[in-house]
Amino acid sequence: MWFIGKIISNAVFLSVGILLLKLFTNYRKSGFLGKESLRIFDWVIISCLILAFLGFTQTVCDNFYEVHLEQWTSLWSISNLLLRSFTRLLVFREPQTMYLLVAAILWAVRQFVVKAVTLKKENELFI
Repeated sequence: MWFIGKIISNAVFLSVGILLLKLFTNYRKSGFLGKESLRIFDWVIISCLILAFLGFTQTVCDNFYEVHLEQWTSLWSISNLLLRSFTRLLVFREPQTMYLLVAAILWAVRQFVVKAVTLKKENELFI
């Protein structure tokens, strides 16, 4: 499981690198981000979410002994152990939240590009 997860993660990293290079070359050619850039943003955001999910599953599988399933007897202990496992494993030890943060930032930039493309189209129609 770990080996397959690493291969998929590396393939996704490689594809993100290629997509970002394509985004940069498109920007250098035209001087702005257009409709093709929106598709690239979509794929990079999806790739970040895939990386976060893969990292999450790998971390949980690698550190399954720290989840303490035998102690999940009441609602209070379940919520306490879920919070502890989440913060200890996914935030402090292996910060998968960084991928989610990058995806959120890219989504915000994508929304800005959508507005800019719409404004550009309206200005071209006006002229």
